[in-house]
Amino acid sequence: MTSTDITPLVVVTGPTRGLGRDLVLALARRKTRLILLGRDRTAVERIAAEAREAGAPVAEGVTLDLASFASIGSSAMAVNDVLQRLTLGPITAVVANAGIQMGNRHQTTDDGLETTFGVNVVGNYLLLKTLRPYLAADTHIVVVGSGTHFGDPMTKLVVAAPNWDTPEHLAAVDAANGGTAKAGQCAYSTSKLGVNYLVHELNRRWGSPMRANVYDPGLMPGTGLARDLPRVKQWAWNHIMPALKVLPGVASTQHSAEKLARLTLGEEHGGIANAYIEIGKLSKASEASNNPRREKELWEYCEHITTKSQTN
Repeated sequence: MTSTDITPLVVVTGPTRGLGRDLVLALARRKTRLILLGRDRTAVERIAAEAREAGAPVAEGVTLDLASFASIGSSAMAVNDVLQRLTLGPITAVVANAGIQMGNRHQTTDDGLETTFGVNVVGNYLLLKTLRPYLAADTHIVVVGSGTHFGDPMTKLVVAAPNWDTPEHLAAVDAANGGTAKAGQCAYSTSKLGVNYLVHELNRRWGSPMRANVYDPGLMPGTGLARDLPRVKQWAWNHIMPALKVLPGVASTQHSAEKLARLTLGEEHGGIANAYIEIGKLSKASEASNNPRREKELWEYCEHITTKSQTN
């Protein structure tokens, strides 16, 4: 069965605030059926209720913590329970919006990986893998990326430039030099470079008609991205940069979410795969984002580390 045979059924991660919350409401207004995955059960149930009030015929909440392989597995089983209980049919789109930025590179996930890389890269890989049995043949997967992976002058005002290394190194804490906010920022932008690699390799391995794209929501001043920056930069992010939303690459969460909803449902860029879409505009990721060797290496690392955890 393909998604053209049924009413859209979309899984959204990170649905309780910011871009994710506005996306849920934009989809709900389109009468989209929704399964919402988030860490805070109460907050997830609250946004599910808001989505139903906004027009979603179905909006179910499921607990998910991308920093835990066990939680990811439990979440996938809970999604299957919802599908069976409500006879919903296959999932037609997944928006992997959830992500994290840490104030350093010293924290680890439940499974011992550096938290930013473990959540934004490995966690998203494992979630998509565990959801795959419940996806329609032509499911559209959208992983939320970030312009910070470019490391250009605008993004470096807020987040340090990426610095790719082997997956094993990126998944390890940096005991010697990882205690600074800059190290945390670099881990974030590097993880978003990794998101591009995952999407490229997913398209290569899972193939058509299933398709995956990266969505860059643009810089969204006033959101929580800058919460671990020095106070002066936090103040600028929250009070000065919101005035720059008229500039290219800068957007409000509501505007970016509307564009993401249109992309997810195929209202814009229908049928496209392996693309980088910035605030609704078909664009190009950085030159470093296209590297088949890194893509293969990263995928195989994620496959190895998650399988190893399941056998221990």
